[in-house]
Amino acid sequence: MAAVAASGMSCVLLLVQVQEAHQYHYWYMAWNLVLAWIPMVLAMVFGAAAVQRRGGLVRLVLFATWLLFLPNAPYMATDVIHLRYSPVPLVQYLMFAAFAATGLVLGLGSAYVMNCALLLRWKREHVVALVYGCLVVCGIGLYVGRVVQLNSWDVVVAPDKFARALASHVDNLDGLADAVLFVAVVASVLVLTYFIFSRFAGGAKARG
Repeated sequence: MAAVAASGMSCVLLLVQVQEAHQYHYWYMAWNLVLAWIPMVLAMVFGAAAVQRRGGLVRLVLFATWLLFLPNAPYMATDVIHLRYSPVPLVQYLMFAAFAATGLVLGLGSAYVMNCALLLRWKREHVVALVYGCLVVCGIGLYVGRVVQLNSWDVVVAPDKFARALASHVDNLDGLADAVLFVAVVASVLVLTYFIFSRFAGGAKARG
């Protein structure tokens, strides 16, 4: 599985970076990788529930939880902003690139798994619209994570904190415009890359 191989390569490069630079600051990327795997696992569990025709409530909870954690995967790609702070050795560039690619593979892969699971019960045009809509919501999630600096679980465990923090970033026209632009660009990139990814994955599946 490509996601497993990419995750392994990312961890190896992280260990090499720590060994060469003797810096442990980037260990948080290993935790981000764990979080990025959550939507993939949830999508596979949802697929199993759909095949077994589990109750609609079970699938609804799984789907909502998947959507809540989905931004964690592509969020890793935004960590490349840390490369701008100082001269960076080659291994660090490779490490960030590996984690970014892994996050995208996990995020797009989980969306594709969810797409295939939903097709077991829904019409294709409805599933396509729903999945692309989820990617737009994911763009909002990336804004909340990268700019507002909140986590997925803040929506559930601290909704008042979540609402206040988000409101503070969009309480004027400039802030709102920046938020809309950020979400529009990120959502467009996610939709386009998922379109390409799904065509490639669908072709590979057909050949297999």
